Order: sequence, then C-alpha cells, then structure tokens
Amino acid sequence: MPSGTKRPRAVSPSHPNPARAARKLRSRQPRSPSPAPSRKRMKAQVEAQVEGLSYLTKFIADLNERAKELPKKGQAVTEFRKRLEKLIYSFDVPTISLDLVKTLDIPGKLDEILNSFPAHADETLKAQCNLDARIAKARWKRGVISPSPDNQYLNLSSKRFSTGRSGHIDFYPGQVFRGHDQMAFVGIHHMPGKGIAANEEKGVMSIVISQGGARLYRDEDLGTSLWYCGTRNKDSGEASNATQHMETAFTNGTAIRVIRGKSQYNQYGPSHGYRYDGLYQIMQARTVDKERRFRLFRLPDAENRDVPFAAIQSRPSAERTVAYLKCPIPRVAEQWKRLH
Repeated sequence: MPSGTKRPRAVSPSHPNPARAARKLRSRQPRSPSPAPSRKRMKAQVEAQVEGLSYLTKFIADLNERAKELPKKGQAVTEFRKRLEKLIYSFDVPTISLDLVKTLDIPGKLDEILNSFPAHADETLKAQCNLDARIAKARWKRGVISPSPDNQYLNLSSKRFSTGRSGHIDFYPGQVFRGHDQMAFVGIHHMPGKGIAANEEKGVMSIVISQGGARLYRDEDLGTSLWYCGTRNKDSGEASNATQHMETAFTNGTAIRVIRGKSQYNQYGPSHGYRYDGLYQIMQARTVDKERRFRLFRLPDAENRDVPFAAIQSRPSAERTVAYLKCPIPRVAEQWKRLH
C-alpha cells in the first residue's frame, strides 16, 4: 500500500450485522474514475456518425425531390408518406442521434421539403405532413429522439401543472397516447379512468369519448361537433359533479380538450390508443327525458394550432406507432400510476 494511504478499517466480528457494516465502509471509499473509452470503441462511434450523416444527407435530398413532383393523389403520394414517416418515426438504420439532428438541421430540412410541395398537391396531405413534422420538431427540441408513444412525452412541463391548465398545454391535435394512465402522467387528461377531468373554477378541462360512453350513454359524435350526455347521482337523482362541471364550462366558455379512444361504435375514433383531437367549446345545453345533453363544436383551425380535423382522422398512421400501440403496455405504466 502506498505511503500516506490510510488502510480501510476492518469490520469487527462482534458487529451485529457485519455484512451491512462492510458495505457501508466500502461505500465511503473513493471510487476509481471510470476508464476512458477505448480507441476501438471511439472509432466505431465516429464511423456510425459518418454513416448516419451520409445516409441522412442522401435520404433528405431524395425526399425533397419526391416532394416537388407530388401529384394530387396516387402511388407517389403513398410512397412519399412512407418515406417521410421513416425519417420521423423510424430510427433503425442507421441510428439517428440528437447530434445528427442538429448537425444536419433536420427540422430546417423538413421545412424546406414541405415548402417545396407543388401548388396542386392535395391540401389534406400537406396538413398531415406538416403535422408530423411539427410533432417531431417539438420532440427533438425537448431532447427526445424516441418516437415511441411510451417515451416521446419526456421533458414535458405539463406534468407539473396537470390539474389546472386549460388549452393545448404542450400538445398538438393528432397526438396519440397509450391509455388513461399515460394521459394522466403527461397531463392532458388528469383523471385516469374517468370520462371528464375538471377543476372547480374553470369546469371541465378535458373529456374522453370512448367505447364505453357510446354504449352506456346517448352520446352522439359528428366529428367536428358532438353531443355529450351528463349523468345523475344514483342515490339522490341530482346532477353529478361531472355534469355540474360541464355546466360551469358552458357558462364560462371554457375550451375543452377532446380525446377520442378506439371504438367499434365511432367512425371518428382512432384505430389504436387514444388521440387528442383538439379544442372544443360547449355552445348549447338542453334537457331531454330528464337527461342533460351538451353540444360541443370544434374551435376554428386557427385556435387549434392550424391543424384541420381532416388531417388527424387517419392518425395513428405510421406503422411504427401502430406497432407500439399493439404491444402490451410496458412496465413504465407502473411509473405512470405511481406518479398520479
């Protein structure tokens, strides 16, 4: 042992828990610094970055050329959508890193591609591609590469203020979620398992239209508008708290987040998961057969982040996203439950 170095104390055999004491002593000793990466490993990392840079440069140039030649419809449109989704949602070969996103200025390149659409290109296609790009750019800006519905909502400020915030918060209409636990975790619908999420002052913040509601209540979904039924207390017969919150939102003119879930009874629902469809407002309320019904209309596109309703109807469309949603809910769901 070098001179000047203290010999670590030994654990007394008479200690009531010698194993625990030994672990405690070891934890107090200074740890040796982690070894520097080997030259071989550093070389492999550099080669991977160069490969990714070369691949993405060619891929983006090809995508830009395809965008300029887009017709109104046809096979070329389908192929373009698939390649755009591969850039945004599939980072397999080669692996895209945040460094590459910044180095190549992929957000800027996406803007160039979308701005190069010919004038006769289908407007819905333009809106769909713009929405994909905006969602991806917001994710990259937060430092998140993964397009997985399980991981892409990291670093959101909405998680800290989920119960009292109205409006879009951090989200774009068309974004897709796993289920109620995840929606509560990210703050878009803070009452998991319930159709209405509200607070006392503003009333309803968000509602979920799902398969259960279509079967149990006289809800009627018309896409850009819908009838939503209130409920009554089983014991007293009076309007439930949720219905009273709907009345408050009607009086205050609160903008309500509408989320649709997969349902065999609703043609406007997503094929998988839950989809945020934008802000709606209650414009009418009436009582039919002792049942309180509320008529909601979708706010104009300018108040829905310039995302038209037609642009979100096919979502989720990316094969990678659908594959994630089909898989069993991962262990991270336990974390969502613990935090809410």
